[in-house]
Amino acid sequence: MTDILIVVAMAACTAAYAALAAAIPVLNVGDPLGPRAFPTLIAVGMGLSALLLAGEIWRARRRAAPPAPAPAQPPLGGRGILTLGGVVALFALYILVVEPLGFVLASAAFLMVCCTLLNRRAWRVHALVAVGLPLALYGLLAKLLMVPLPAGLLPF
Repeated sequence: MTDILIVVAMAACTAAYAALAAAIPVLNVGDPLGPRAFPTLIAVGMGLSALLLAGEIWRARRRAAPPAPAPAQPPLGGRGILTLGGVVALFALYILVVEPLGFVLASAAFLMVCCTLLNRRAWRVHALVAVGLPLALYGLLAKLLMVPLPAGLLPF
């Protein structure tokens, strides 16, 4: 039941965000995309995420066995708390180094270390994600949507 409530909350937040994005005034001068482009793109991504989560929940319920009783204590043990604290500390470090290192380098390092903290076995996939995602986001944000991102040590 909690998973359905999460999807409903995601859909409600998406609808509210899309309504706020649609209310942004558009001027006839300036950027041809206008100020609504990036918020609308975020709203579309949020909506797609809600749909994907709903589909995943639906598929899981179709093939699921009867639910097991809930554990007596939460599954987050001492190692989990340390990992969570490490990710939070890495994010704070990321905020500090994104300007001097640049968006692409700082994001790649952050993603590689966080992915490795969460799953040590799939380092090849982590490397692909850590390199590909920041480059794709840089292309989308800086080149397509003209959002200024910190260049840092890289020439682009």
